[in-house]
Amino acid sequence: MSKLWNFLKARISKAERQTTAVPFIHEAIDFSDFPISDYLEWKDEATHALMKQRLRQAFFNYRSSDDPMDSAFEFYDSPMSKGFILFHRPTYKLDFWDYRFMQHNISELLKEEKYILYLADVRSRSKGNGVEKIYKYYLKPSARLRQAPKAQQIYGNISIEVILRDDNPYMLRCLANSYSDQNFHPPQPFNELMEKIVQ
Repeated sequence: MSKLWNFLKARISKAERQTTAVPFIHEAIDFSDFPISDYLEWKDEATHALMKQRLRQAFFNYRSSDDPMDSAFEFYDSPMSKGFILFHRPTYKLDFWDYRFMQHNISELLKEEKYILYLADVRSRSKGNGVEKIYKYYLKPSARLRQAPKAQQIYGNISIEVILRDDNPYMLRCLANSYSDQNFHPPQPFNELMEKIVQ
């Protein structure tokens, strides 16, 4: 079993595992309320650069030694799924909007790679004795790439989630899931996606 899932399981209490995953609130994200001017300013601020720098260093360490050497990061690598998690750490001094803006920034980079935003929603559900809230973007390659005899899947279908627990930031998670059947070309290396995210 991968380090990622061992790491996560160690943080899930017995009560949490027994809690239903059915959300009690589920609604589409209203982008008319998205603070676009604040986001554009954030892109040029030191916080954005620092988040990318830390992710870049952790990914380099992971590729070199299978250890990100930073407890805030975990990476997942299986034949069909690859991704990373940035856990909230108070010492990093990041707030909710830093994670949401990073999520939005990754989605913009993917749109430049001919992805479309297939779904954007927010769900709230019980988690143990508290409440978990998930802001999710789900992106898929453009339908124009699904041409016979094989479709281009680029990096696969990608979900980007910002997760809060009791209204406090918990993690930013990015996961790419690919196909391996005869209808698709092999996915492009996940390393290439990471390079675009951290550049």
